[in-house]
Amino acid sequence: MTSQTSLERGYEVHKSGRLRPSRVRGSMALVCSNVSVDLGASLDDSAEHRLYVGLQFRGESFKTSSLDVKDGCSSQPVRWNKQNITWDLVELGLNIEADQLSVVLKEKIRVFKDRVFGRANISLKEVFTNPGNKTGLSTHLHDETGKALQSKITIKMVYIPPGDVETNTPPIVPPEPESESEEDEDDAEEEKEERSDDQTDHWGGMEAANYDVENSAGVVKGSAIILGTKPLLQKDEELSDAVQDFQVRVRLMEGRSLYGENVSPVCKITLAGRTRQSRVCRHQRDPNFNESFFFNFHESPANLLQEPLSFTVFDSRRWRKDALIGSFKIDLLTIYQQPDHALLSKWMLLTDPDDVAASSRGFLKASLVVLGNGDSAPVEKPDDKLTEKENIEENLLRPAVTKMIPANLCVRIYHAKDLPETDRGSLLNIQNSLPDGYVLVHFSGKKVETKQMKDQVNPHWNQELRIDYKFPTLSKEVKIEIYDEDSMRFDDLIATTFLRCHEISFPGQKGALSFGVAGNKGFLPSFGPCYLNLYGPPLDGRTNVSSSMEDEMEKGKTEGVAYRGRLMVELKTEISQSKGKPGVSDIRRKALDRMKDLRATRNFRVFVALLEATLIEGGGGDVKFEVSMGHYGNNEPGWEKFAIFSSTSPAKLVPSEGEEENLYHVPWDGMCPVLTLSCAWEDIVHRIQTHNALINLHRALNDKVDELKAVFEKEDNRGNFAASTKQILTEISNECKLVKQMMMACADEGSCRVFNSLDRKLKTYRLHQLSRLVHDAERVLDILDSTQTECDLRGLDLQVSFVPQSSDDIDETSDETRGDSRIAKQTTNYDMAGLLKTVMDLSNDPQLSLPDIFLWLVIDDKRVAYRRIKPAQVFYCSEERSRGDLCGSVHYVNLKEPDFKKTRDGRSPCLLRMKAWFSEDRDDTEFLHQLDGHKLSMLMKYDNDAQRIFSNTLPRGLTVEEHEIEEEATSPGPMYRVVTEQGDTSGLSVLHVMENTGDIDMNPLPALYLLTEGHEYELHCYIYQARDLQSADRDGMDDPFLSVFFSCRNQRTKVVKKTLNPVWDQTLVFKDLRIYGTPESVAANPPPVVVQVYDHDLWRNEHLGSVEMTPLVAKDGEQQGDTKLRWHPISVGGKHHGDVLAACKLFRVGQVETPPEPPPVKTGKDLEPVYTIPESIRPKLRRMAIDVVSWGVRNMKRCHLLVVNSPSVEFEIAGQVVLRSSVIANAKDNPNFSRPLLHTEMELPVDPDYMPPMTIKVYDNRLFGFKPLAGVHVINTLSLYEMTSLLPEQIIDCDQDQTSDRLSQVQTRLKNTGSGLPPVLETDIDWWSLFYTSIGDFEKGDPSLRHDLLEVYDCELEKVPAFQGLTDFVQLYPLERGRESYEDDGGNAGQFKGSIKLCPVLGKTKDSRTRPHLPEMPVECVVRVYVVRAMGLQPHDMSGLADPYLSITCGDFAVDDIENYIPNTLEPIFGRMYEFTTRLPQDKDLHISVYDKDVLSADDLIGQTTIDLEDRYLSRHRATCGLPRRYHRKTINCWRDSQQPVEILKQYSVRHGLALPRFKGDSDLALEFGGTTHRLTDADSVSNTEEVGIRRQKLALKVLRSLCLVPEHVETRALYSPLQPGLEQGKLQMWVDIFPKTCGPPGPEVNISPRVPHEYELRVAVLNTSEVVLDETSFVTGEMMSDIYVKGNLVGVEEDTQSTDVHYRSMNGEGNFNWRFVFPFNFIPAERVMSITKKAHLWSIDKTERRDHPKLLIQLWDNDKFSPDDYLGMLTLNLVNMVQPAAMAKDCKTTSKDGEAAKNVSLFHVRRLKGWWPCQRMKQDGSNEITGKVQLELEVLPATQAKQRPVGRGREEPNTNPVLEPPIRPDTSFLWFTSPLRTMKFIVWKYYKWTIIRLLLLIVGILMLIPLIEASPIFLISWLKILLEMLFF
Repeated sequence: MTSQTSLERGYEVHKSGRLRPSRVRGSMALVCSNVSVDLGASLDDSAEHRLYVGLQFRGESFKTSSLDVKDGCSSQPVRWNKQNITWDLVELGLNIEADQLSVVLKEKIRVFKDRVFGRANISLKEVFTNPGNKTGLSTHLHDETGKALQSKITIKMVYIPPGDVETNTPPIVPPEPESESEEDEDDAEEEKEERSDDQTDHWGGMEAANYDVENSAGVVKGSAIILGTKPLLQKDEELSDAVQDFQVRVRLMEGRSLYGENVSPVCKITLAGRTRQSRVCRHQRDPNFNESFFFNFHESPANLLQEPLSFTVFDSRRWRKDALIGSFKIDLLTIYQQPDHALLSKWMLLTDPDDVAASSRGFLKASLVVLGNGDSAPVEKPDDKLTEKENIEENLLRPAVTKMIPANLCVRIYHAKDLPETDRGSLLNIQNSLPDGYVLVHFSGKKVETKQMKDQVNPHWNQELRIDYKFPTLSKEVKIEIYDEDSMRFDDLIATTFLRCHEISFPGQKGALSFGVAGNKGFLPSFGPCYLNLYGPPLDGRTNVSSSMEDEMEKGKTEGVAYRGRLMVELKTEISQSKGKPGVSDIRRKALDRMKDLRATRNFRVFVALLEATLIEGGGGDVKFEVSMGHYGNNEPGWEKFAIFSSTSPAKLVPSEGEEENLYHVPWDGMCPVLTLSCAWEDIVHRIQTHNALINLHRALNDKVDELKAVFEKEDNRGNFAASTKQILTEISNECKLVKQMMMACADEGSCRVFNSLDRKLKTYRLHQLSRLVHDAERVLDILDSTQTECDLRGLDLQVSFVPQSSDDIDETSDETRGDSRIAKQTTNYDMAGLLKTVMDLSNDPQLSLPDIFLWLVIDDKRVAYRRIKPAQVFYCSEERSRGDLCGSVHYVNLKEPDFKKTRDGRSPCLLRMKAWFSEDRDDTEFLHQLDGHKLSMLMKYDNDAQRIFSNTLPRGLTVEEHEIEEEATSPGPMYRVVTEQGDTSGLSVLHVMENTGDIDMNPLPALYLLTEGHEYELHCYIYQARDLQSADRDGMDDPFLSVFFSCRNQRTKVVKKTLNPVWDQTLVFKDLRIYGTPESVAANPPPVVVQVYDHDLWRNEHLGSVEMTPLVAKDGEQQGDTKLRWHPISVGGKHHGDVLAACKLFRVGQVETPPEPPPVKTGKDLEPVYTIPESIRPKLRRMAIDVVSWGVRNMKRCHLLVVNSPSVEFEIAGQVVLRSSVIANAKDNPNFSRPLLHTEMELPVDPDYMPPMTIKVYDNRLFGFKPLAGVHVINTLSLYEMTSLLPEQIIDCDQDQTSDRLSQVQTRLKNTGSGLPPVLETDIDWWSLFYTSIGDFEKGDPSLRHDLLEVYDCELEKVPAFQGLTDFVQLYPLERGRESYEDDGGNAGQFKGSIKLCPVLGKTKDSRTRPHLPEMPVECVVRVYVVRAMGLQPHDMSGLADPYLSITCGDFAVDDIENYIPNTLEPIFGRMYEFTTRLPQDKDLHISVYDKDVLSADDLIGQTTIDLEDRYLSRHRATCGLPRRYHRKTINCWRDSQQPVEILKQYSVRHGLALPRFKGDSDLALEFGGTTHRLTDADSVSNTEEVGIRRQKLALKVLRSLCLVPEHVETRALYSPLQPGLEQGKLQMWVDIFPKTCGPPGPEVNISPRVPHEYELRVAVLNTSEVVLDETSFVTGEMMSDIYVKGNLVGVEEDTQSTDVHYRSMNGEGNFNWRFVFPFNFIPAERVMSITKKAHLWSIDKTERRDHPKLLIQLWDNDKFSPDDYLGMLTLNLVNMVQPAAMAKDCKTTSKDGEAAKNVSLFHVRRLKGWWPCQRMKQDGSNEITGKVQLELEVLPATQAKQRPVGRGREEPNTNPVLEPPIRPDTSFLWFTSPLRTMKFIVWKYYKWTIIRLLLLIVGILMLIPLIEASPIFLISWLKILLEMLFF
């Protein structure tokens, strides 16, 4: 029983017995604060378990974070503290007696369903009876069988009653702040504070992985937006930086329950600085906006999709500032990641922007769509508005309430090193060029800068910058800029660097709510102290970089090509109110003292051995290479002292051997230069080792996954797939364990000084993730050990099906079931793609602070190309797992140009073969072991200090010996001394003496060389063919050839004339090749083969693309046939432009048997022989039959300035013309070929990968044998057209389920809602009723038409899958011509129509082929184009609207329907039909355009669409005229085809070669067709009284509907504009009927004219009011009273607002008026809407039509003379669905919602209503209260009847129907200053009567006493004097 105390605290008892909150006070909640579990002996093993608790109350579930429990038998309970799980009881309700809390204890398992340990149900009665107090609930857990376990769970719950949520809810405990110590705190204490980050530095207990909130405005992202009860879908994906067109569409529909009283809402929509505003809806709390807004952008997805879209609703008021009602924000990325890139018809919860968690401020309904190039806008489904059965809760977008925590970003800027002299050479500052640096930090839209340090290359700022913000935030990076202050001009930007938040922080596991659980918790942004390296453009003047590229490099948008210094930075985040304030302050001295530990450095060595440099473009100048790392080795001015051994000696470029003259190489010939650096950097070896270990782990795991995929793809090994999976998973587990052990050993905090807070956090996070990976793999291995397992690999998702052997392997679904489901197979997934991504993410380390190694190519003292090498990639470590993947290995790199915007067609300026090495100084001796027997030598000038200088540069273990070389006669010059190095006892390097013979330029010296031995090789390049090359010539063809480069040699293939798919069939043999290096290194990494594709021209060959192939190195005993050709992509600037089918093989001469040369093919007397590809390598062929239907050409453009009049077609395969068509005599009269059927047979490859392309060439046959090429089309592969056999055509069956799904859904909705809809008069039923019913808009349709529904397709008819694009007979192949550049789309030359089929030829006999049915053409047709309406048109006027009209063009027929334009709309209803006659195929293209009418300028094209009428005529799906669902002769949907159903069925039979249909019987009518007998059923609405002919037609139509023929339909076509070709500009709903004249005259046309509104008149008689609130107090009498009057208007027609007279001084809330309102309006009965037409602005030319529900607005007001009138209440009545009135005022209560149909009526049906309705007003808490009742008499009449029965407004004449007599009001009803006598009578006399009488008597008495006193004797005065003296004296 409910206690009285509970009711007093704000509850009310529901009729169901539940206790619900009353509307008087606020919210209530149930909070769980602590959970603990005493496991007892439930866990009998010592393994580590990951446990969590799931809690469920009234269907709403939460779960705690996961805890790692190592000892299950421990006596200590497992505790989850400070959970703060809250249930909102306002939404859920509560039942004190019956409510329970369901609890489940589970083990977290990653790869499949979690394991259940126990369950329990806990009664909450004790909690509810002690509100506000923390209550502990304990119970034992039970297993699935109900048996009690020893485990016991304890939960602490708090029940918070209404109104006390804010004060009683336990706050979410924020993490302890990373606050700084005071100045007097010692160093140990600060160190302790930093090391405690792991316990205190995490993401505030919130699911930061889900939430991302901006400031306090409530911008929420991704899953932080909740739809109903589930978060919105959001994917983690990289957004492109490529700029493209975007369009954001917002359709604002309506609002509901907006906060405030008598509001006039207006909505402002803001996106990326652009604002759109809706119209003002006067006096409407439930406004109906119905407006569309468009935002067009030309921006990259990375920039645009991060922008928030905000909705802000204001109360528009005239004489004061707008008042904010509420707002909602959502980012575009969340919308774009939804299905169809849209959120359609969703409600948005409006909230206070300063407090998102506050109560609702109303609801807003809108559709949001984000479209990119190629995206199609979805079609919205109509809402069931009239019945009000829409579930708002399930379609409500609301922000996930996340507390915004104040935070400070603390960035410490210590010092910088090696800043460049940016003012060097400047005329403004010649004497001093040192930088005046300062640092600028940007974050969360704020910026702070340090002080300036004058004239310092290594400035020390030692300042702390603080930026305050709200956490979480949308900002994803911290931007740090360094400037050089310049007083004479703008400050120079030195460099920009970024700290990405996702690299320096971790949000924690999803769903984690605890703060202290290892592995689950995240950490806030933290970094350093650590160096950030700065890069930018070079300043030496030796590098050509454009100014735009320099700007991008300085801003960090592009990779910098020069080292510009480094910056020591530390960053941390402080949550909650910290001691420091935002701004700039100096760093404490003790904090600076700790930086001394970071000053220690470790010596490192860099070695770069250059083995080969080829493909260098230049003029043969001096060339050298330079290497640098930071300021070491940098040859820029100021760094010469560090440039020892950092550059090679200048050498002369030598032209490459071959036919290419502009390519050079460096002639090192085995004497390879070695560049070396000695440098000192901070000790971050542990970071590099960890990074490389994880990179190598990722590579190893990727190889394992590839092995598993290879095993799965082999059919023979499918049986062993489970065993292979088990083996590979074991290896994956072992690999992760080894890396984990290595990380624990190398990342030792005690052995490394450079080990900061981020290092500790990353170490913990990485170890945890590796443990999880091991655990997941072992769990799957345990499943694979079972006897019944099946494995499947879908992509990178391993699926294992198994039979559970124990309850541990049963998922949550099976836990809830019993019986057979317990032994059913379960499936678990092992996400291998997620595994690889996790490992790659773990390898990211932002604190790899060593600068990159730069390698430069210098020609004639100009830096022309470079390569940046990460030190970690070439780092040497004794542990192979921690070694860089490129360390010490021979590899090839393509150098890059500094200015990549200079077009080089994707060609590299240099191909370099090299070895790179970076190691600690102590490991440099290992470099000698990596030389593979090569010799190391150094040559230098004589110098007494040579040994002192270079002994520190050379690797340790080498001795320096001096040898003098005597000068020879042939080598004039000074005496030199050669310093040689001798290797250690291993003999890897020997003594070597360089002699100066005079042939070597010995200046400058010294130089270090690696002497390598060369070996002889021979290369065979097998080049078969290419496909899909880009046309470079004007005729659309190429003359392609290949230029093949290998090492310093090159050869060319033959030139193939006039083709885009050349076949060379050529072998290029490179003999006498000398490759330097060991055979093992060459076999492991052979030199690449670079292929350049050219188009041969007379003056200059044009580059078409490049290919890089890796040759196969032949092994001993390998056969030539083992070489397999494969396709290699051709690229130009990173874009794909064709493929080359080729293979390359490298043979070592003398060791491997070189294959014999292929037989040469002589090409001429003066030409060298061309070698063909050996038969063993050539693709295997088979004989194929090729059948082509060469139908005709269409829309041919002029060729050589003349019209293409006599075209013919050639079909070319593999360079051979296999088929030729006939010549069209006159394409203008008939563009079809006279003999369309072509057939041939030829040999084609068996393997579909080798299938050659087909080239379709169209020629124009002119006089004197001239045949110019008019157009070309290339089919990339013929395998798509291959068929098993050419079989005769069969009956096309239609998938009835696919075509009727939508209609069945509509019919289901009609059954559920049709009875509640108001009836529709038969006179109001038209074609639009059928259309709206078919799309589910029952409010405008008619349920009686459910059996005649149309197919309304959401796409073009060609895109309906069942109709095969309407190209089942012939297809359209676009023809192209030459391109001017690679970026052009090419010239459109026309189209070829035809079809192609391939079939294998079996044996010597030919397959029997059926001759296809060829329709007769040309044919003359009558075409009817029905345009229904347009949707979502792009606005073209300044008002954000358009004035659309239609333009139809087809052949000679053209019409611009500008007279019927529809003003000011984006959703026009055209309802137009256009009929014309055309000839097919000459006029096959029907163009439908939508224009925007303008007055002063040319009309703008909004969009257009094109329909191929010929395809519709030729298609077997019969798309000429749709088949209706039923056969009618006299209805709105009567039969309109020129042929009857029986005739159509016979025609279908003839076309498909079937027997003609036969009818049987008359009474029992049957039809035999296709081997089946068909009969009519009762569902076909057949009457026995109908004629036999009618029934036959119905039966034939039923059979036709079962075939895949086009039904009666309306298609939706997208509109596109040439200005934005890939972006949809709107949609057009329409259909086309085609009637060939040979089939007879067409049937009656369909009347789709738009519905015209009818004139109506609404008469409202305001009779009386009752119980109106008394709003004023009489200043005379103090009584409560109101001067009542009533205002009324139709919603949307505020200018026709009418008012009654005033009922003054109502003392009891009653008012008498007898006043009539008369409202004329336009109404559409069939749609039940009112048409409002008026000008939007004074200067508007046209009126705007808006349709809305006819709503009557009645308001009660209190009249004031000297102040604004007071609003008392409002009543809104929907005239088509209004609540019935009460007969008496006392029976009048709150109106029910529209939609409770039993009580609602339509005024248009009953015509007259009279009674009482309540008026309401919103209270402060948002609820409504009744403030009065009004008696009205409503009557609605058509305009014709209104003219016959006229009435006057108010009480004017004619005063009839009914007669309104002047009201009989009380005598007290008057205005006081206009009726003074009545005021005296009814106010003064009534309330002051006795006071006035007393006052009059007093005055009379005084007047009578005055004469008496004057006549009294004097002695009375003396006696009076004596009396006074006695009294006072």
